[in-house]
This record gives sequence, C-alpha cells and structure tokens, in this order.
Amino acid sequence: MNAQQVPRQNGTRPSRGETASRKPTPLKGILTRTLMPSSVVKYIVPARIRHRTKNDVVLVGEHTIELKELLPDGTLHSVAQKGDFGSGIRAASVIGDPGLDARIPPTTGIDSIIKQEASEETMKIPDGWREAPPQILVIALESRTLIFLFAYQNFSDQLDFAAYPRPLPLFGKDERKDDNQLGKHIAVDPRSRAIAIAGTKTWITLYRLKSLTQLKTELEHNGSIKVERFVRDGPLQEERHVPIKKKNGKDGTILKMDFLYPANGDTDHVILLVVASFEGRTLLLHYEWDNSQALPTDLTPRAEQSVHSEEQMPLLLIPLTTLTGFMLVFEKSYSIYKKASDRYEALKRNTILQQPPEEPGSSRRAPLWSQWTRPVRHAGFGSASEVIYLCREDGKVRYVQLEGQHSESTEAGKLEINVDSAFTCLDNMNKEVNGDLSISDILAVGGDMSNGGLYLSRPRHDAQKWQTIPCWAPIVDFVTAITSFQKNRANNNSSALRERIFAGTGKGPRHGAICELRYGIEALSGAKVDLNDLEIPFVTGLWVFPHAGETLLLLTDPTQSRLVVEGVQVVSEEFSGNGDGFDMNSTTVTAGSTTDGLVLQVTPSSIRLVLPLERRCHLRDYYEGTKIIEGAIHGTSSSIITAVRMDGEVYLHHEKLTTNREKTSLKRVGAPLLLSSEPTCVASHVLGSKVFVFIGTAAGTILLLQGSDHSGFVLLSEHTLEGDFAICDSFAVSHVSTGRIALLLLCGLRNGTIHICTLDIYEGSIVSRVYEAVADSSEGAHVLQTQEIVSIGDTTVKIASDTTYETGRGGDYLRAMIVCGEDSCRLEYQPNPKTNGTTRVNSIWLMDHQKPGFHQGAIRAMAQPENWNLRSMREHTTATFFCVERSVLHFVDFDTSQQPRVLPRRLYIGGTPSRIMYSKRLDKLIVAFTKTVVRAAQPHNQRLLYPVLKFIDPSDEETNPLEDDFTEPYPADHNFRSSEPITQKCLSHFRPHVIGSSGEKVLGIFEWYPEEDGKSYHLLVMNTTRARVEQGRKNTGRILLLELTQDQTGRGTFNFKPPIKNDSPIWAAAPYGKNSLVFCAGKSVVVQTLSIVDKKWKGIASMNLSSEGRALSTDEPFIYVTTMNHSLVVLRLDGDHLEICLNNTKAHDGLHHLLLSDQSLILQTDKQETITGLWQPPPPASNGYLEELFKARLPVPITRLVRAAIKPPWRTSFSTSDTVVGTSIDGAVYQFDLLDEAQWRLLRFLYNMIRRDKTLCPFDHNKEASRHIEPSTERAHHLHVDGDLLNRLLDREPAESEALLRGLLDRVPQSSERAIDFKDATTRRNRFFELLIAVIGVQQGQDLIAGAIEHLRKVLETAL
Repeated sequence: MNAQQVPRQNGTRPSRGETASRKPTPLKGILTRTLMPSSVVKYIVPARIRHRTKNDVVLVGEHTIELKELLPDGTLHSVAQKGDFGSGIRAASVIGDPGLDARIPPTTGIDSIIKQEASEETMKIPDGWREAPPQILVIALESRTLIFLFAYQNFSDQLDFAAYPRPLPLFGKDERKDDNQLGKHIAVDPRSRAIAIAGTKTWITLYRLKSLTQLKTELEHNGSIKVERFVRDGPLQEERHVPIKKKNGKDGTILKMDFLYPANGDTDHVILLVVASFEGRTLLLHYEWDNSQALPTDLTPRAEQSVHSEEQMPLLLIPLTTLTGFMLVFEKSYSIYKKASDRYEALKRNTILQQPPEEPGSSRRAPLWSQWTRPVRHAGFGSASEVIYLCREDGKVRYVQLEGQHSESTEAGKLEINVDSAFTCLDNMNKEVNGDLSISDILAVGGDMSNGGLYLSRPRHDAQKWQTIPCWAPIVDFVTAITSFQKNRANNNSSALRERIFAGTGKGPRHGAICELRYGIEALSGAKVDLNDLEIPFVTGLWVFPHAGETLLLLTDPTQSRLVVEGVQVVSEEFSGNGDGFDMNSTTVTAGSTTDGLVLQVTPSSIRLVLPLERRCHLRDYYEGTKIIEGAIHGTSSSIITAVRMDGEVYLHHEKLTTNREKTSLKRVGAPLLLSSEPTCVASHVLGSKVFVFIGTAAGTILLLQGSDHSGFVLLSEHTLEGDFAICDSFAVSHVSTGRIALLLLCGLRNGTIHICTLDIYEGSIVSRVYEAVADSSEGAHVLQTQEIVSIGDTTVKIASDTTYETGRGGDYLRAMIVCGEDSCRLEYQPNPKTNGTTRVNSIWLMDHQKPGFHQGAIRAMAQPENWNLRSMREHTTATFFCVERSVLHFVDFDTSQQPRVLPRRLYIGGTPSRIMYSKRLDKLIVAFTKTVVRAAQPHNQRLLYPVLKFIDPSDEETNPLEDDFTEPYPADHNFRSSEPITQKCLSHFRPHVIGSSGEKVLGIFEWYPEEDGKSYHLLVMNTTRARVEQGRKNTGRILLLELTQDQTGRGTFNFKPPIKNDSPIWAAAPYGKNSLVFCAGKSVVVQTLSIVDKKWKGIASMNLSSEGRALSTDEPFIYVTTMNHSLVVLRLDGDHLEICLNNTKAHDGLHHLLLSDQSLILQTDKQETITGLWQPPPPASNGYLEELFKARLPVPITRLVRAAIKPPWRTSFSTSDTVVGTSIDGAVYQFDLLDEAQWRLLRFLYNMIRRDKTLCPFDHNKEASRHIEPSTERAHHLHVDGDLLNRLLDREPAESEALLRGLLDRVPQSSERAIDFKDATTRRNRFFELLIAVIGVQQGQDLIAGAIEHLRKVLETAL
C-alpha cells in the first residue's frame, strides 16, 4: 500500500485507562537497546549442531548463545548468534553423538596450514549436505522452559535455528517465585537415551529421548530437513517426575547430578546418580531403569548411601567411562567409586598436591576446583585409560589419568585467568598438521572477571594461550571523555569529536584494568614495519601485489617511493636496475596489476611495467612541460586512464596494454579529451565493452565519461556535489543488478562526507542486466544521482573498494574501506528500488593481542590486494589488509565476514578498580582501586586491602602496574593554594600511592573547585567506607580532600587536606554552592561548608532519611538522593535546615539516578531491574510527588547512568540529544532514548504486534497477549519500547523484513481476540499507516511498508 491509499479516520480507538482530559504531565516513552552485550560466558559446549563436518562450539552467555566454529588453524570464528529467548539462561548441555570417527577428515598439506578465512562461504553447510546434525543443544531458561535447538541452512541459503520449547513443570503453589532454580542441573545420558532436569531441591524431571536413529529419520526427507516436524514434536518421548526425599519423607537439596556409564555391552541400562544433602548429611542416590521399557511411574533410588565424613561437600561429580563408577572431587582430594552390587564402593582417596594461589590474598579462602573436562580421544587411544582435566578457580589445571582402579594426578600448567564453569576441551582436528597444534589438547575457557581464551595443552609443558575470548565484566564504574589527544588531532568544534567510554573492570592485580569499550570490526595487526627506518614516515599512498611467493608493498610520499617485501626494504638494484623497474626517486601517482600478472607504476613522468622482472620496461615517458597528475588502472580490461597536464591544460588519456611476442606496449585509444577543470581523482569501470570513467574536479563536480576499446571518451553528464568544500578526492565503484541502477559510486569528499551516488540508465539502456553493450550511448539518458550523504568527519575522506568481499546475501552490495582523520570505517550500501537504500557504517579497530593497550592513531594510507591476487597471496600470508598507522606499516588479518562487536582496549592497573573519573584540567583518568598486600604474621598471614589512587593518560598503551610503588603515602598539608596551570612534567611525576587506611574503600571520586575571596582552588574529593574487622564494630566513613601542587622544579604532589569523618559509611557526595559539600552518611544527608581561611569544616544542616542514601547529585537549589529502599527523594536547603520537597510515591531499592534537567526528568534505576522516568513538576509542586512517566524492565539492574555524546558523525539517530548510557555488573551496556508521543505510539503499536508473533517471539509470544495492540498509557511500563525486540524484525534482508511486517498487518484476527485486537486486518493496517504517516510524513506514491522498515532502521541504529 502506498501513501495515497490510506483512508482518513475521524478518530482513534481510545486506550484503556485514558480519559478525554489531558494529563498535566508530559507524555514520554522510552526506547531501550543493548549497546554492548554482556561478555559473561557461563558455559562452553562443543556441539555439532549444524553438520557432522562442522566443528561447532557454543558459547552460552547470560541471555544469548553464540555459535562458533573451530577452524583448522585452531581459532574460533563467529557463525551466528541467537538471543530471542526472552529470559536468562540457567544451564546448557548437548544430546546426540558428535560422530567424530565418521566426520570428513581435514585436508592435509599446505592447504591445512594456511589460515582459513571465516568468510560466508566457509561458514555455510556445503550443498547436498542438508542432513540432520549429529547433536542438539539443550538449554534451560529462567522462565522455566527447556529448549532443544539446532542450526540449519534454510532455503534462502541463510543460517537459521530450529527450536523445540518444552515448559518445565511447576512444583509449589507460588508460580512467581523461583527459589528452586529449576533447570540449574541438566544431566544427559552418555548414549542420549534420557535427560534429567532439576533445581536445587525437591524434584527431578526425567525425559525419555527418541533414539538418534529415529530423530534422523524424522528430520531428513529427500535431501532436506523437516524443521516443522522438529518444532512440533521435538526429541522427547516420555516425562516423569521424581521426588528427592529420604525414606522418612525429608526433602533434600541437590548438590550434583549426572548419568553414569553402564558396562560395555549393556545397551538398555540407564543409571542416574544424585548427590543430595539432607539436614547437613550428604547421601548418594542412584536410580536405575531399563530403557527398553517405558519410564517407571514410581522411580525410587536403589539405595541411600552415605559418604565419608570428610566428603560432605563435593565440588565436582565426574562419571567415568572405563568402569561403572564416578569420581568425587573435593578441595584437597578426590575419591573414585566403583559399582559393587547395589552400592558404590569408594576405592581410594587420592590427595591433590596443594599449590599456593596464583594471586595470594585475593580471597579469604583458598581457590577451589571449579570445573572439569574430558579431552577428545579418537580410535587408537587405549580403551582402559581415561584422562580428565581439573581446573581451579585461579586457573591452575591438573591432568588426571586413570588406568583401571589406579590414578595419577600431575600439574598441567596455569592459565593465568580466573575460571568458573566455562571450561571444556575441544575436538582438535589437526593431528596431521605439524607444530604445537598437532600434539595439543585445545582447552576452551571463559574467564571469570578476566579474559578467557583457547589454550594448547601439551604433556610436560605449560598451557599456551592461542586465542583470547574477551571479557570486560564486571563493570564497577565507567566514565566518558573527550581527551586532549582527540582535540589536538581535530578542531574543537569538529563533528568527529565524541566521547570515549572508559570502564573499571576485572578483579585482582593481574586482571583489574581500565577498559576502553569500543565497537566495530576487528583488524588484527600482525607483522609491522617502522617506516622511520625506511626514511618515509609521511606516507600518502600504498599498493600491494604478490611477487615470487612474497607480498610486495609499494609506498609513496610527495617526493619518493619505497618498496617493502615481508617487512624489509627492497634493494633498489633488484627492482629498479638499469632504470627500467620501479622509480624510487619519484612519487607514485597510482599503481595496479592486471589479471594476467602485470604490475604497473605510474609516476608524474612515466608509465612503467615493473613486474615480472624479466618484462619490465618504460611504457610511456613524459618530458619537461608534461606531467601526470591523476590516474587509474583497470586490471581486468588492462586499461590505463591518466590525466596529463600539458601547456597549462589537462587532457584525459585512455590507453590499453597490448602484448606482441612477449613484448608489452601501450596503445592509445582515441584522442585525448580536454578537461574543463582540474581533476582531483579518477576511477574507471568496465561493463561489457564500454569503459565508464568518473572524474572528481576541483570545481566540485563529477564528470561521467564513456568510451570503449576502440573509441575515445564522450562526456555523458556532469554532476554537481552539494555543500562547502564538496570536492571529491577518492572513488569506489561497483556494478549492481537492482532495478534500473547500473553502477554504485561512493565519493569521498574533502569536507568529511561520503556521497553515495547511483548511475541510472533509462530508456534505450546501453547496458543490459548481464552488462553487455546493446546500444549507443546517445540512445539512453544517464543520470548520476546522489542517494545519500554520510558524514564521517571534518577532513578529507579516503575511500577504496573492499576487494576481499563478494556480493551476496540476496542482493547487490558495495562494500568499501574508509579513512577520515582518526576514524577508519567499513561502509556497506545496498540499493533498494523502493527507498534510498540501506547504508551501514562500522568503525574498524586495529588490535594487537601482544599489546592489549594498543591505541590506534590516524590511518594515513590503506590497501587491499585485487581480488584476482588473493588466492596466490594467501599461500604465504594471512594478511588481507595493509595500512599505515602513524608511521608504522601493519600487515592486518581482516576478517571481512565478521560482524561488528565489542573490542575492549585494556590498561591494567594492578588492583581491583572501585571508581574512575576523567579530569579535563589534568587530561588524565583518575582511578581509585584496591590493592591487596599479604603481610607475614603468626599464626596466619595478614591480608590487607589498601585504597590506591592512580593517574592514567587515556592514550597510554602500557601502564606497567607491576612496576608501581604503592608504599609512599601522600603528605598532609592543611595549607590551600589557588589553582594554577599544571604542566605535563608535573603530571608525569605522579605514581600510584596509598591514600587511606587498610580496609578503606573509595565509593566516589570527583573534582571540586571551591571559591573564597575571589580565588578558586582545585581539589580532588573522595568519599570512603572503612571495614572494621573487630567484632561489634560497624563500618565508618570519611571525606578525603587532596590538592595538586607543584614546586619550582615542576615536580608535583598531592597534599591531604582536613578530612570529614563519620561513624557511618559515606556512600555518596557532591558539591553544593561555592564551597560546600553535601553527602550521604548512613541514613543521614549532611551539608558542610569548608572555610579555606580557617582550614575548618562547618556543619550547615543534616536530615535523616528512611533508608541509606546510595547516590546523590545536585542542581541548586535541589539535592537528589537515591535511597537504598525508598526510591528517590528531592531535598532543598532552606537556611540551616533541609526539607523534603518531592519524593516518589512508590518504594524501590534504588541504585543510581541521572538528572536530565533540560527536560525536568530524572532517570532512576533499582535492584528490581527497572529504570523509571520521574517528572519533576515546576515549583511550587502541587502535590509534593515525583510523577512516573514511564518504567522499563531490563534483563539486569543498571548500576550506572551517564549522559554522553558518543555518537560518531555517521550515526543518524532520530534523537538529536546526547545519548543516555547505562551499564550493568555483567558487562552489558544499554542505550536509552526518550520518545515523543507520536514516536512512542508508532513503535509501541509495532512492539505489541511483534510480541504475539510466533516467528519473531518463539518462546514468549503470549506474554503480552492480554493487551490490545493499540498503545495504552494505563500503566507506566506500557510507555516502554524494547528496541532489541523490534530489531528482530530487521535482522534479515530488507525484502524479508517487509514481508514479515506485511504479515503482521494482514493477519486475520481470531474471534477470541476481539477484545485485544482490531475487528479486522484492514482496520489494523490502516491504523498503523496512520501512526506511521504522523511520524515520517507522506510522499507521493511512497511504499509505506518499505518506508516503515527504513524508518525503523534509523530509529534502532545504536549510538556506536
């Protein structure tokens, strides 16, 4: 339907709860989106859920799963993600047989050594292999749902998931409570005949599974997979519920649960072992049944067996494969149990050699064994032997080998990370490849408050880290800042200036860090060359070619050129001997290669054939008075286009390479064409026999010319670029087959923008859909149209086609690499005949895994090999992208199929961070963290926790925490000095120092500029709490003041000023007035004033609240306090006393708040995982209450909120204000945007439709089914729109998104839905279009479905 077909309606259906009278409060909604997902990995599950040949691994997070593939080079590459479960994930496992002996063996030889690129093609299941996967993933959700799923290639050739949900039974009267944590334990029978699900107590749910043969038969049919049948029927046959009770009826608590391996040849015997605690006593309950019969209706344990008194709390339960038995692992030992009649006999208790913790003092207790894994062993490994890895919380790994009833435990190394439950061994498919990888087990580990990774474990060697799995959780605090480094590289008013996100993450001296959280495409830096050593530090151009099994790079600056081969400058005699090869003494205008292996260099005075060496020669020389100023080489057609200045005029030359008897020469095609303006860049593209040339000019135009192999150029059109300094400096060109568009053109302009243009060819087209010439150019009209203008920065944009990317995914794309000032990006544009097309821009970040704090500078030049050179280059290098960053040449492994993700830059600090701030005056990150010191004492060593202050330059790459000195305290000096400019010499003097007593922790930190007698002072303020270990002593708190000073030599220090002491922890503080502070001490809010002359504090006012204040801010005359149990309170200082002027009518367990003063709005978060918008009415308030405008429920509580300008120029969000960013303890970062009434009604209408759709909400589509689709303001949470849910509609091709939206609008409502839906589909559709037009307006003949999808993409585009 288009805009002309929407009927006018006289009115709308009134929302429930709304009245005709308008509320005095404004109507605002809130849109929430995940900016960065949680980095927590709860489980790592090897699971071949696509195909038996795909070595799949599933990383299970808090709310999502990520499917990865282990490639032959031993690295994990992303395949797909799934996060539409609508609930948190509690546990995960896998059923089925991986079929390791039946899988196709890996390729041997050189092809198996060369790194496989994670392209879309390699990630696909090969044609003809559409068979049922050998394994199925099982996950238990917190919503009490069990889900079985696998991945498959759908008919659109896209990877999709098939899922069968099974509600778990409820045990208990109150359905809302989940004290049992049902689904915490998942146990799968070793032969996948049964699965057991349990919580922490009371009941176990048993399911009998269909046989693997039966599942395969049901799923496969005529070369395809019957997904619908699996979704409908699933893999289950029977269900039983087993109570966990003693014979006396006492309920037990389930500690561990797993299935045991029956004896060899016993095909029908199923054994389930439960380790349960009954009133402090641990029992072994083992259940057995015959799988050839139905599940028993009354299943009771064969025996209730006690364990040794010292084995009451097992850490791990490990079924054994070599005997019918199991292993129980304890803190200092492990015991092996073997079946003896109806009981299990403990054979022997084995002591585990105790080793000191990796981080002494990091905990009050010793680290425990947290997880185990059994390495993959194929045919040939002794059947009587069994190997098990045990992993401790601090990353220590032991290797346990069992031979019959004997066992041996040896040290297997240390991972140097913290480990919880994410620990497993992957299938190493590289046994025939030489090197460490071929003789190693691959351990996959998810870090706990530290990075995880893949590790190679070899006998008698420490584990070798092979790949990092990043983790930036927990986020304890974060700050945003525009640093001086950014300002020095750009104008202060530059559109490219935006705030960076710095977060305090990790725990302990090895993992505590400040992480700069960045989002984009990873470009992994490998080999590097310092160009200062080659005397060419200011590179302006870069080209890359293969030569003699090596990678050859040509670099140029304005006066000279250089060659680099594998990181070494080339000896000039080899490539430029006799003056016939490369010209090193001239700048290079352009260079390129042809499909038959010829390499050419164009300089201002010559065109040279430089490779192969035996054929090098001068193809064309220009003498004094002539000069080549621009050029382009088209490799597939062997065409060379040059712009030559001669006698003050510029002519365009078209020449082709010809070869006669192995002699190569240039042949001019047609007469030179006089150009009307100075060219700034040239690009060419060949369609059929026609050559199209695009020329950017200094006049701000683009010239479109056409020629052929036999004729000169004809000017077809001249396109004027809009804007100031709109001069094109670079092009990227690609052909497409979408509608009437023949070519896509990206133009990089000097004003920092990219113009996306299309070449439309109308009636009498000279180019058909197969790009063959059918008519003369005069028969058609050629129109170069600007479809979109994308802002990148405020300096010239360099742009080049991404040659390593193949078009696909159901449409024609143009992918390009972009450099503009400090930014490097990848742009992807897909034309759409119904709209202006879809544009995606993502940052590219250079990463160096050897230097986690690597800070990317400006990219001066970039290059990729031509696609016909990629194959030969991959035989000797993994690099596919080359760039000059500052004065360093990087060989980059750039994975073109990889989706953008979080790329943390990590600066280690040597302790656990507590608070972080950025000082504009000092241009430093100021970090307060806790340093653990272990002091020798009797009878036990003392564990002391000291607060430490550290200054970090945001652009530093290494902070050397191990070299820091934490012993020197700051001196006390009660004299105040007015603030003066601080030199960098002064700042560089500061080292981390202890700032408080043992047990004291910094809870807040900020800068304060008090004024007195016309003078301003610069102080650093910290509020603290101190733990008192003495029995009966409660925690105390202080306000610490530090002043930065410097002496005549420029050396600086901080001096302590008079502190404020309190008998309660001081949870929060803030400046108030010229020289006052307000702070929350326990349940009191206190205001005190500092007299700088008298050097004393004076109490002004105080007030007791109903609960402790945890967050505080000021906007004079108001003081805003978030309390621990009573939401938000607004106070006002009246003379010498405080009074409550506003508070929230509903009590929440508050965490944090953010003032949006320009909108009279306060955003408050709480422990109940909600964020509430509170409207502050203008004074005087009529009722004394803050009114709730909206309430949004999130997956996790938000612990910090910040308003920041983090959006890059290319993010064209519908919201023009700064972004509100919130973080959670699990590392997730969320974005919040306010919606006006029209936007909210449109998005909420769409949200309500999606909520009840089984395709888009497969697991919770009935959650909102009791409400009408028409948006309602009846309750505050109705004003919330979940952008992550809306994004499910867009996570596919535009045509598919449009089809899904059309299906939502055209669905015929059932008779039972009359109270919650419109009377018919037509009414629903018209109402949606009415809401849409109210937001986006109306254009003649506009396709409203396509317009809605395009608008939704802009709305849901995140800030990063």
